Amino acid sequence: MFQRTFRTKNLQRFVCVLLIAILLMGLFPISAFASEFAGIVPLAIPIAWGTVGPDSSFAPWTLYDNGTVEVGSGTVRGMGDAWLTEASTSPWHDYRNQVERIIFTVPVDAVGNLSGLFASLPFLYEIENLGYLNIDTAGPQVWMSNMFRGPNSLVSLDLSGWDVSNVTRFRNMFRDAAFLETIIGIEYWETDSLHTMPHMFRGASSLTSLDLSRWNTSGVTTGTDPADNGMASAFRDMTSLRSLNLSGWNTMNPALGSNGMPNMFTGSNALRELTLGTGWFTTGNPNLTNPPSNATYTGLWTNVGSGSIYAPEGTHTLTAAQLMDNASAPFRPDTWIWARHYPLLLVTFTPAGNGTVTPSLTGTEPNTTINPALPIYPAPNAGYQFSHWTSSDPTHGGGSFQTYQLHDLIITRDTTFTAYFTSLSSGTHLVTFLLNGGYVDGYPDPHMVTIPDSNPITEANVPVPTRPGYTFLGWKENGAAPLLTRPQVSALIVTTPRTFVAQWMPNRPGEPWIPGPEPTPLERQAYLIGTSDGLIRPNANITRAEVATIFFRLITDEARAAYWMQENPYHDVELQNWFNNAVSTMTHAGVFTGFPDGTFAPNQSITRAEMTAVVVRFIERMDGVNLLGDHFSDISDHWAVEYINTAAVNGWVQGYSDGTFRPNQAITRAETAAMINRLSGRLIERAEDLLPDMQTWPDNANVNAWYYLYIQSATNSYRFTWRGTGNAFERWVTIIPARNWAVLERLESRPEDILRP
Repeated sequence: MFQRTFRTKNLQRFVCVLLIAILLMGLFPISAFASEFAGIVPLAIPIAWGTVGPDSSFAPWTLYDNGTVEVGSGTVRGMGDAWLTEASTSPWHDYRNQVERIIFTVPVDAVGNLSGLFASLPFLYEIENLGYLNIDTAGPQVWMSNMFRGPNSLVSLDLSGWDVSNVTRFRNMFRDAAFLETIIGIEYWETDSLHTMPHMFRGASSLTSLDLSRWNTSGVTTGTDPADNGMASAFRDMTSLRSLNLSGWNTMNPALGSNGMPNMFTGSNALRELTLGTGWFTTGNPNLTNPPSNATYTGLWTNVGSGSIYAPEGTHTLTAAQLMDNASAPFRPDTWIWARHYPLLLVTFTPAGNGTVTPSLTGTEPNTTINPALPIYPAPNAGYQFSHWTSSDPTHGGGSFQTYQLHDLIITRDTTFTAYFTSLSSGTHLVTFLLNGGYVDGYPDPHMVTIPDSNPITEANVPVPTRPGYTFLGWKENGAAPLLTRPQVSALIVTTPRTFVAQWMPNRPGEPWIPGPEPTPLERQAYLIGTSDGLIRPNANITRAEVATIFFRLITDEARAAYWMQENPYHDVELQNWFNNAVSTMTHAGVFTGFPDGTFAPNQSITRAEMTAVVVRFIERMDGVNLLGDHFSDISDHWAVEYINTAAVNGWVQGYSDGTFRPNQAITRAETAAMINRLSGRLIERAEDLLPDMQTWPDNANVNAWYYLYIQSATNSYRFTWRGTGNAFERWVTIIPARNWAVLERLESRPEDILRP
């Protein structure tokens, strides 16, 4: 009886749904229903529909009762009626409390005003296939104001496929998107047409870092509309933002005006790292937060990047106001972090004439000496030689000093050292030896001697520098080849001023460098593979399944066969998953573990702590390591503290400049490659040791990026020989075919498949 009733009710329900479907067939494109059965949209009932634009000529959208919006083919646009009308409502605004997911099923053309396209949808948690949104780059200007403006529930956006070179407005683009943690691909946007971006990230309170260093902001202006004030409040109230890279930003456009940057950083009190470049010029008051101070220390912004001739790394400190003040421009191009400082004394170096000096200034703690590693260089003009320094501090005795003596003077007040130069004796020339990080008699200062015209330098005048942890190789004139030994330099005849630069090779502890023949080439296989769009995405997060697959590729063929497994204890890793064999095998090997609820979470981003634990377990299973003491300030109570300390002492992981490790932060693909390359000794010191026919990536083209060499090594298969002290680095010899790792990802795979042609 129960079965008969159950079947009758289900039959009635099926007939009703079928009748509704037949009636709706005349209203909806066949593709909308076909996509359901193709698996794009779960089987559901349409409850609303419209077009992604102001009239019926635009692409259709359909809202189903499960909260999914499906967008069909055609052209899409925001709801602005004209170029001068910028709406902040989405095409499905009337159903904003029902929309949870938006899917682009086919490529669409996004033209003109895209303002408010995904705005104010409080329960929207996913936008699928955003790469299908082809931004018009041939037509008129494009607006993206309010495009993702909250409230919404979006956690991650992948915008890496977008060409925004024709976009002029980013106003309020991610404003109040409070749950947004990751924006992939935004760092590569070409913003040549951009002219307004106020409030762009305002209130995006879950974003922790932004790299916008490649953006072209030279065209950003302040419009007649007060809401269009250039960059006003662009990063305001980003309460989780810790790192911001604006090194390529140019804010010198006169049209930006005095109101171009007000409140730019107001409320972003978590900001701890800020990178600025030579094009940064402050207009108005950006309200950068001042580091906290108390009775014992002063919080200041301290440069920790590449430094400059004016402010070598760690030697210059500024308040927030000074960092934003245009008068500080000579010191500002650098990376700055919050740091605690006792009041520093300013030491200034200046020439009295007939020469120059570097650095121009430095800072030092009261009652200490100048940094002993700071080279002080009095460079005479042609026809002059350095004579001596004088000090403005009367406690120094009022005498004259040679350069090396400045390092021994106690600094008790702001002090100015003045360099004096005298004419060279007739018929003599100046020969300068730059120590390049080395020391002579314990000091890093350049060594300068005068040699009579047409005379040899002589061995007595050629210094023998030392440098802890390095082997001195010889000298290069003006830093260029060839490498010269001390006897070779001493025999050179001097007829003009000459300069020689010391050359060094780093040592490995206990392994002095010994020149010898090139060894037999060895072989590496690529373990990191690009995405289907031809990118490698170094700054994107990496999932637990992807990391398991990397280690699955790294182990030897023998170990892979020994640990081979296609079964695992996880509820969310099934036999048909492409990553099943890797996850199952590496779990069997003891390298990976799941969560207490019996899941592996294969598609979840792996954290720095989890990655470190995997690295240590991997090495322990293969080799074994020793555990030493604590290394970072924020890991003492963390579950992975022993793993992190082990990895740190072995040099596999590195922390941040503020002494933290940030264990719960998601790790990027670049950081993953760096960690794996360090533990496997897969290190390249310089780009010239690579090969021109290697695999390259559009988003890894900057040879100066910290991760460039790591990514190139991880994504290429090659033969190499060792070079450098203790064979520390690789020199590539030839590119070899990459293995087809996909043969080990199938249901019917066997470990020996990778060995077959």
